Amino acid sequence: MIKEVMKAINGQLKQSFPTITIQSTDVSEGYKRPCFYVDLVSYDHENIMNAFDRKAAAITVYYFPSDPKNNKIELLEVREAMQTAFDGMLQITPTFTIHIMDTESTVNDGVLSFDFNIEYFIKKQEPESTYYIEEIETNL
Repeated sequence: MIKEVMKAINGQLKQSFPTITIQSTDVSEGYKRPCFYVDLVSYDHENIMNAFDRKAAAITVYYFPSDPKNNKIELLEVREAMQTAFDGMLQITPTFTIHIMDTESTVNDGVLSFDFNIEYFIKKQEPESTYYIEEIETNL
């Protein structure tokens, strides 16, 4: 499911910023500006009473502006548009939507970092071979 989440994030970026490239390789290998880079910072899985899987992730979207030095207005505009694009809910599939929480944006060394958290629960399927006991007889 995390693969679908990452695809949905990239899809939201493409919809909101159709002219800006999304880097899929490590940006330390070089990149063309302007561009986005989406990073899965952390991913957590928890089993809840063998009935649900709780999944949580921290995501950072980096934006590298057109000009590494003269970019204050561009960063402000992209920051505001990112807040709008990732405000509230994210459609993963036609029948599955997740809530985006704790959005925060910072600029460091001329690069915008837009951070947010997601959390979702998936109900586990019961094995079909599971039989429930209706009556128990004991001899003491």
